[in-house]
Amino acid sequence: MKIPGTPIRHAGGNYLLVEGGYSHDTRSITLLAEPENSDFSHPERAQRIVWIDQGEWYPIAQWSVGMVALQENDYSGQRPLIDEIFERFRLEQQDLPTIAWAIQGEGGFAGTLEPILPMGLAVKVFEDEAGAAEVSGAEQLVPITNLPNFLTHLAREGYAGVMMDGQQPLFFCIDSMSELQFLRVRRSDGGSMQLDILDEQGGWLQYEGSEEIEMLENRDACDNRLVETIGRRPVMSWPNDGEFWSVGPKGGSPGLITNEEDELSYGLLFVDEDEARDWREDTESPWVSFPVEDLNHFLSRKELEDCGALLNPGSHRVHSGILWLDGERIVLDSYSGYWALDGDEFEQVG
Repeated sequence: MKIPGTPIRHAGGNYLLVEGGYSHDTRSITLLAEPENSDFSHPERAQRIVWIDQGEWYPIAQWSVGMVALQENDYSGQRPLIDEIFERFRLEQQDLPTIAWAIQGEGGFAGTLEPILPMGLAVKVFEDEAGAAEVSGAEQLVPITNLPNFLTHLAREGYAGVMMDGQQPLFFCIDSMSELQFLRVRRSDGGSMQLDILDEQGGWLQYEGSEEIEMLENRDACDNRLVETIGRRPVMSWPNDGEFWSVGPKGGSPGLITNEEDELSYGLLFVDEDEARDWREDTESPWVSFPVEDLNHFLSRKELEDCGALLNPGSHRVHSGILWLDGERIVLDSYSGYWALDGDEFEQVG
């Protein structure tokens, strides 16, 4: 999501200043000059950019806390003018209010594993400081001054979404122009569920489906973030007794479904009977559930020899994966990579 810049006129020239960063500590300001501005002589290598619907500009410099970086050395002769523009803008825009709070932990922002955001870690964000301070282990609170920039930063860093005040999920999406968009699910005053979409100014508008968006596919980055946060392990819900459940048209006969992600067919495995029953109810499947006591025997069945089985389909990424038989060993593909099952223990492959 690109945030509209603030146009200003200074010393006879037109400029656009674009806010970056999401807090007072990470704030940056990018200075753009119109191509007709005679105060700047642009080298041949300099490239114009189009900023949303605000026209064409040349990037001149970027201010961040404690420094100013020039886009080109050729602009060094205009450093006093550049400093003037930044100083004026910062004086006019200095009171950026805090609109939300997050918790900075070791290696990233504090998060949670939410079934409604199954691809990875959902960052805990609160509208007031008191809510953030109540989080267990909260030591460093981060005041958020720019919500669109903050959510964009989270998406790029491999977070799967946000849980606002512990009850409102925020989804990372992309539109038809491959621009990031952010969707919020909340309960309206009347008690019904409502979808809101974030606008460029940081406000929420009711989303009625007029703008076509889809969920951001960011699996590799989300997997990396999970590994950094919870560690590298095969899966978080492997049954201690080694017993699984499956579903199929009849007991002992695994059914196959087509996985939307790779359009391949797989059998199904669940860590307990309740999970299998819930899947049947959610999909309104006429299949029956049955226990799988010998995983090797199950994966060696003819129906599965070319495909394998989905582990806990529909569950959070840390609880799911793909299992198949590679010769005499069972292989698991999970959020943390490939694992081979040796007896009762997994060991990393590759």
